Amino acid sequence: EKLIITPIPSPRTASPEMMENFLDECGALAHSPGIKYVNSAEDALEVSLDYREQPVVVAGSIYLVGLVLQILEN
Repeated sequence: EKLIITPIPSPRTASPEMMENFLDECGALAHSPGIKYVNSAEDALEVSLDYREQPVVVAGSIYLVGLVLQILEN
């Protein structure tokens, strides 16, 4: 299991540092087997190919979900 964090192309996106601080403060880092930061949704999907035997869950903004669906359709 791995948590893959990526920004969306928006000025309102959270930085990797902000996300890591949030995850640390809420205690999620203690339960996560590993975190990987990538620069784009495309890169996140590429990394997810290393875990084909496990489900991929896209969470965050609806914009990110839509972006991932658009990438998968093309």
